[in-house]
Amino acid sequence: DRSDRAAALTQACFNSAPISLSRMFAALGHYDEAGAALERVSAFEPVAQKALLFSQTLAPLREDPRFWQALSTTGLIRYYREAERWPDFCSDPRYSETCVLAQSAEM
Repeated sequence: DRSDRAAALTQACFNSAPISLSRMFAALGHYDEAGAALERVSAFEPVAQKALLFSQTLAPLREDPRFWQALSTTGLIRYYREAERWPDFCSDPRYSETCVLAQSAEM
């Protein structure tokens, strides 16, 4: 079944970068597994991996708290606050409420 396939895929790709793994799950429509992969993101993610957080593949996760926690863990929330400039997707009405909450929340 679906959860068995997701577990097998997670095991097979265990050493994959968490953001890449999250993108793969999201592309397959496995959003919970994609969010779970984001929970493994570290503060030391390479810049190229951080950029992948903004791919359209992960757009369905932008309202998931785990997405915002990944942004916080990588230091991007702190950067946005200091720069007073938030990601372009925050101007999209679908995500504006979530972005406002992130801007005001302590992460």
